[in-house]
Amino acid sequence: VSMSARGEQRRLESIRSNAIVTTPTGHGPVVRVGVGVLIVCKRPRPEPVFVDKHQTSKHLDKVMHRENRVLVGVRKNVLGAGCLSLPGGHLEMGESWQECARREALEETALELGEEMKFVSVSNDVFSTEKHYITICMRAHLIDENQEAVNLEPEKCKGWVWLSHAELMRWPPERLFLPLRSLLYEHKYTF
Repeated sequence: VSMSARGEQRRLESIRSNAIVTTPTGHGPVVRVGVGVLIVCKRPRPEPVFVDKHQTSKHLDKVMHRENRVLVGVRKNVLGAGCLSLPGGHLEMGESWQECARREALEETALELGEEMKFVSVSNDVFSTEKHYITICMRAHLIDENQEAVNLEPEKCKGWVWLSHAELMRWPPERLFLPLRSLLYEHKYTF
C-alpha cells in the first residue's frame, strides 16, 4: 500500500470514528443510510434450518442445498424485531457501499465476501415519524464457499439461514424487514 493510500485510509478511519449523527436545531430526526447485503451462495451442501414459532416446518423443511440461496436472519430487540432480514447496517461516514457491505457481513456473520459486488436496489424505508432510512442493497458472493455463517450479534439476531427465493416468498410480507420486502415485492428481485 502506498504512503498516499495509507494516509487516505487513516483520514477515512478518523472521519468514521468521529462521526456523530446530529439533528440540526429546530429540525426533526435525520434520515439514515443503511446497506443490506444479499449474500448469494451457490455451492450445494446440506444444512439444517431454524424454524421460528410463527412458521411451520412444512414451510422451512431441511434445506438440502444452497444453490441460488441468500443468507437471512430473524431480527430481535431492534427495529423490525421478529422480521426476516438480510445482514447489513448503517453506512459510516466516508465509507463506500461495498466497504459497508463487507464490514457488516463480517461483523454480523463472520463471512468474508469476494471482491465482486453489485448494486441491486435502493429503497425509501419510512418505519415511523422518527425512523426513516434510505437502504442500499448490494449483491455479493462468499470469498470461500466453505465458510459457515456465525451469529456474532445474538442480542440482535436469532440466527442465520440460507433460503431460496421461493422460501422467502412463503413468508408473510409483514414478517419481512421493510428493505427486504421492498426488494422482493416492489423491485420484484429474484436471485
